[in-house]
Amino acid sequence: MKLIFVYNADAGIFNAMTDTIHKVLSPSNYKCQLCQITYGLTSMQGAWRDFIDELEIEKTFLHRNEFTEKYPDVKAELPAVFIERGESIAPFMTANEIGQCDDLQALIEPMQQRLATVSHS
Repeated sequence: MKLIFVYNADAGIFNAMTDTIHKVLSPSNYKCQLCQITYGLTSMQGAWRDFIDELEIEKTFLHRNEFTEKYPDVKAELPAVFIERGESIAPFMTANEIGQCDDLQALIEPMQQRLATVSHS
């Protein structure tokens, strides 16, 4: 079982710099709430890193272009979190759910609840 975190941004140094500038200059219309909440200007938020490191499940972080290349048949609004079990991949947190999170705790709490549910099934 694995969690796949997918950012609504493309990989690459130029894209990372552009995204950082966009987050600073125009945060209200930045398209990746997952990035907005979990990253500062240059690195992952410490509380988020701690949460991720403590998860007893495999996890992968992909950018939009990487996800599309690896999972061409999966169509979903991004950012999103998916759960992969064997050959199957399913939504774990949708773009809408992530978009409703105002801060890191609002993202972590539902993830913890869902993880508790899937680890018992």
